[in-house]
Amino acid sequence: MKKIFLILTITLSFLVFSGCGENHNGVVIESESMSIDVEYTVYSGDTVIPSGSAEITVLHTLSDGTKIVTLVSGNATLIRG
Repeated sequence: MKKIFLILTITLSFLVFSGCGENHNGVVIESESMSIDVEYTVYSGDTVIPSGSAEITVLHTLSDGTKIVTLVSGNATLIRG
């Protein structure tokens, strides 16, 4: 009985945590709060949403359109899409 309870608990935990992110019409959208002075790779289809007077710097733009950015000040969210 304890073994069944343990298996059910693990399965339920997996289902809950694997569902993180927003789901819009079957598409899971992942978002990440950006931290100051951390480099982020922004791919085609991703969006950076600044909050208020956030300052974001593009450090590199690669030939495929991918950008390396960093948050200099304020708050921003990176949405993968």
